Amino acid sequence: MLKSPITANLIAQSKLKTVLKNAALISADPDSNIRNETCECKACFYLTRGNIVMQAFTKSICESCGDEITFPNSRKDALCLGCAQNNSRCKHCGGNIDTDLPRAAYQMGGEEQEGNSCE
Repeated sequence: MLKSPITANLIAQSKLKTVLKNAALISADPDSNIRNETCECKACFYLTRGNIVMQAFTKSICESCGDEITFPNSRKDALCLGCAQNNSRCKHCGGNIDTDLPRAAYQMGGEEQEGNSCE
């Protein structure tokens, strides 16, 4: 069944408001101190908060040092906290904490661009 135009417009407006709100948060970075303490880039800190995660212990391997990391839920990080802190990288995606774009934005054809290595 097709949604009414009014319902469709309300959904579209809600989505646009969310995008604009997130863009304003990323631009202003009001929680930069907390974000830096938790070793997260702007995209991971502001855009993945509130996402649904499953309550289950999961394990992952740090992409930098190879150590095993255990998480209390299904949201796994790319780097252990030590590697993220030592390399100024986002623990969740591995991107640079000081840039506005996560690592995936630098990738082209599955390869990272020069100067954006996680090592």
